[in-house]
Amino acid sequence: MKKSKKIKIRKLLAFMLALALMVSCMPSAYTISASEVFGEGTEDIFTDGESASEPVAEEVTTDVGSADQEEQAQQTTLTYEDDSIKVTADALEEGALPQNTTLKADAVNENSSVSYDTVSQKLTKAAEDKGSILRGFSAYDVYFADVDGNRAELNGRARITIEYKNPMVPELSDVANTSVTAVKLHYNGSTDETEINTLQPNEELKVLNVNENRGLQTIQVETANVAVFAVMWDSPEVTETPEEEPGVTETPAEEPEVTETPAEEPGVTETPEEEPEVTETPAEEPEVTETPAEE
Repeated sequence: MKKSKKIKIRKLLAFMLALALMVSCMPSAYTISASEVFGEGTEDIFTDGESASEPVAEEVTTDVGSADQEEQAQQTTLTYEDDSIKVTADALEEGALPQNTTLKADAVNENSSVSYDTVSQKLTKAAEDKGSILRGFSAYDVYFADVDGNRAELNGRARITIEYKNPMVPELSDVANTSVTAVKLHYNGSTDETEINTLQPNEELKVLNVNENRGLQTIQVETANVAVFAVMWDSPEVTETPEEEPGVTETPAEEPEVTETPAEEPGVTETPEEEPEVTETPAEEPEVTETPAEE
């Protein structure tokens, strides 16, 4: 009996030593059973002949590289679309787009979270600085939001493209003299002010497509922060003059020249009284008839 126990102890020590050596030498995890090392019946050392059936955990190896690549591909380009526009954000640097977010684009109007009055006042002032009058604008608040709706900032430079499904243009009275300008409005938390910057071609502004009627079709910018991207229409102030009817020249009516002459006293022309014409007729003598005297 004692000899049997010694054999078991030796086998146990040999098993532990062999197991330690094999685990340290093998490059990957592997489940080793005692029967694989010492043959059948070795498990009786630990169970005293009683078999135990316990589930063996299997190591599951996942392709981590492919999953990371798929997530990376999803976060290098994000898109937003509605009935009016399609907005695309493309990362220009690795990790520029915030992870686990969606792209949003809200039109700036009376009901938007961004103040319509603030944007309108900033653009009006920008037009006045050019010596022009603001004729209209289109502005979108472009940002990234997580699952809870919280805004997230860019982690690097990105390309933002806004495509209009129908050309956007305000009512213009003078298309030929109307200019179209792209600007960016960004809130500066340190100064508590909304800053406005004109986007310069071939710098931040990459594309600004308008048709012959000044209708906006596409704007593309490169930026390192989310902002309100706007396009403004402005033209010089025109002083309206009353239209003259063709061929009719109005001249002021001339007052008739009045020459004052001294009032003449009414002239009295004395005309000699005409004496009545007297026609003398000889006095007729009475006819005398003599009768003979009676004897």
